[in-house]
Amino acid sequence: MNDDVDPLVEVTLPGGRRVEGRLQARRQQADGQWVYRVCVAVPASAVTPVAGEDYGRVPTERAHRQPVLEALRHDQPGHRALLLHTGEDCWAARGRLTPVPPHQVPVFLRESWATACEACHPA
Repeated sequence: MNDDVDPLVEVTLPGGRRVEGRLQARRQQADGQWVYRVCVAVPASAVTPVAGEDYGRVPTERAHRQPVLEALRHDQPGHRALLLHTGEDCWAARGRLTPVPPHQVPVFLRESWATACEACHPA
């Protein structure tokens, strides 16, 4: 996936949740309807390998994660205006992200200055 070539699109998942994806190709069918091939990032817990498939040649990345804060629009009890992610590669992280030194993560959570992301579960 090349971020310079594959433009961003918004995808509506079953259940109505909207996520960003990268448009990789599109094809107009004979009946005039369009079919899009889109790449979206999902947590590994949402993916089940298919028996018999070889995943040995799939490119694998292991990123050094820098915790980040995402500013939300509303501050509510139990759901603070700051959302803490394990890194900018969290599939739920959106908008402007501010790096946080790893040693401050427990302080942000303990003092309830930020809410932990439910997708990446920062410790």
